[in-house]
Amino acid sequence: MLTDSPRAASATACRAPPRGGTGVSHEFGRVTAEDGRFGPSGLPGSREQKKEIRMRRKWFIAVAGLVGIQTLVALGADGPGGRRPAAPSAPGGPDANLPSVPSVFGTSGIDIYTVGWADLLPASSAVGYASNEGAVSGGYRWTTSNSAFLSTGLEGIPNGAIITQIVWYVNDANAASDFTGYLVRYWRESNFGGSPGGDILSTLSTTGTPGDTITFEGLSHTVLRRADVTGDTLPDVINYVLFAETPPFDGTVAFGETRILWQRQVSPAPAVATFPDVPTSDGAFQFVEALVASGITAGCGGGNYCPDAPLTRRQMAVFLAKALGLHWPAF
Repeated sequence: MLTDSPRAASATACRAPPRGGTGVSHEFGRVTAEDGRFGPSGLPGSREQKKEIRMRRKWFIAVAGLVGIQTLVALGADGPGGRRPAAPSAPGGPDANLPSVPSVFGTSGIDIYTVGWADLLPASSAVGYASNEGAVSGGYRWTTSNSAFLSTGLEGIPNGAIITQIVWYVNDANAASDFTGYLVRYWRESNFGGSPGGDILSTLSTTGTPGDTITFEGLSHTVLRRADVTGDTLPDVINYVLFAETPPFDGTVAFGETRILWQRQVSPAPAVATFPDVPTSDGAFQFVEALVASGITAGCGGGNYCPDAPLTRRQMAVFLAKALGLHWPAF
């Protein structure tokens, strides 16, 4: 098993100069009794060492949050309850209280996934459709015969992310017909393809004749691509589809765009601890387990994680490079 290092290292690979006494130091994930900065009990003996310990704990929590570590776990339909609050749907519009810039990493920032009118198509070639492709008008699409539905798959949101809001941008100029948008989840048994099913996660409609308008709501749904949805102990493979319903075939009700907000989240903690020195009661248990499940760390040796030992710059490089998948240059 690999330790916190780019290779299996000997106990002398990166040893600090002896200073007398015994203690514990991390070096390529190994534990030694060399560094005299520690007392006989293995605990830090100075304010500086206590500071190093606090920084180590903060560091691995920050790494887990930085990359929004996701692991393939069999959750229920909506994942862990109460993990992330839904984006606001209060007066002020869907942009109320949102961060000014989407984030690339992290669990507190919000990312945006958009679907344009050109992405939605009928499910059958027998269904006619038309588009308003004018640059000034912004572009809309609607069906013209046989079915009012346009659809597309939802593929741009990573496994384990939580959807917090959905917004539909539409045009409704028909008093007798309304636009309706759906977010639907489908599944079937992963190993054998049986027991297909589906459910509607969101339904939003317009009313009256608002013209160019939006309809939106907050959500709290964890995107899982493989999980036991049905509760039969067999994992299901899962996909998501957006449907836009645009009656009555004359362009007076049309789809323009969908915006979905989502956030990364750290995977739920398992029931059993990997390391005896990081029990389930430890405040950092969830984050340490996420690092283990992601292959970023295998502990410090001897079956332990050594959560209170200081972190070296070498170990920091290993953790970050593994977590971020560094480095594959494009040029």
